[in-house]
Amino acid sequence: MSACPICGADAERFLVREGVPANQNLLLPTCERARGVTRGTLALHACPECGFVFNAAFHDDRLDYGASYENTQSESGAFAAYLAERVADVVAASREDLRTIVEVGCGKGVFLSLLVEAVPGSTGHGFDTSYEGPESSNGGRLRFHTHYFRRGVVHDAIDAVACRHVIEHIADPVAFLTSIREGLENPAARIFFETPCVDWILRNEVIWDFFYEHCSYFNPRSLEQAFARAGFDVTGVHHVFGGQYLWLEAVPGAARRSIPSDGGAVLGRCRAFAKRQASSI
Repeated sequence: MSACPICGADAERFLVREGVPANQNLLLPTCERARGVTRGTLALHACPECGFVFNAAFHDDRLDYGASYENTQSESGAFAAYLAERVADVVAASREDLRTIVEVGCGKGVFLSLLVEAVPGSTGHGFDTSYEGPESSNGGRLRFHTHYFRRGVVHDAIDAVACRHVIEHIADPVAFLTSIREGLENPAARIFFETPCVDWILRNEVIWDFFYEHCSYFNPRSLEQAFARAGFDVTGVHHVFGGQYLWLEAVPGAARRSIPSDGGAVLGRCRAFAKRQASSI
């Protein structure tokens, strides 16, 4: 048993893999470097209360999110079209009232660039230790910071925060979300998060979608629970990209609260997944 990082309940271990590569997306120069990559243990637990799934053996000091980290997918025409859909969602939900946009974990800056191009007069700030490129582009409308997001770096009131495929890399999601909440002075700011859906992984028995980099796995209820505990009001959680991802929209809230969960059902699916995985292997 390990304590759930979101609600503190005792979580049950359902899957263990020893010696898995710590990084999923490092570009390495030689076969020798690849064979000698840092490894860790995947010890997945499911919370019977809130339904959160997490790696209790995770250590973030084993990861390398520097310039050699590369997970850009936008060269795919299908994925580029999907990104355009997400940009349209942000613009529509914000009613085009976007002046200052922040992307936490912007990667190489593709999504933020699309957002700023879609909203005339807007400026964008991207935060990512793996970013490579100029500090400023698009006539100064795009600015990139090769460090984690923190309060005070962006001097203008933030109108929107986008964060795609980052929270699943964070071992303490509530603390991470709280740090973003504390950095928002605009009560009307809009929040847009995207993360893989653990229900999709379990239902489709996608055994390769559990890996070390991803230490936190959510379904709609547990994701909303994390945001509520960090002081956000969730306005919607939707399945996107064929059900593989979750797209959450939220606004700053006044109080931390609990959300009804389906933890028992998630735990049951995790137990069944572990049995089927062993049989498949």
